[in-house]
Amino acid sequence: MRVGSQRKDPDSISLHTINWARWLAKRGSDTIAAAVWTIPAAIGPLVSESFTTTSASVRLPAKGVVGVCHDIEVHITTATGLEEDAVLQIRITNE
Repeated sequence: MRVGSQRKDPDSISLHTINWARWLAKRGSDTIAAAVWTIPAAIGPLVSESFTTTSASVRLPAKGVVGVCHDIEVHITTATGLEEDAVLQIRITNE
């Protein structure tokens, strides 16, 4: 599922988070048990990745070409074994 677009300055390390709380709430009291990010080489490798019971986050390095958009993807697995992917578009901009 596509979850939106966020901006990233090519000279900054940036944090991007996807909140899964509403998606999880529709599935009872399930929680995130694992999250793995896939990042294009043009803006990676990732600095770090983390997750809580309801969100997944990634830190991207100071890298990228202004005007270019990249899709980054996170794959989550829940405590009950459900799996889902989300795609976030990252727009490289100096704004």
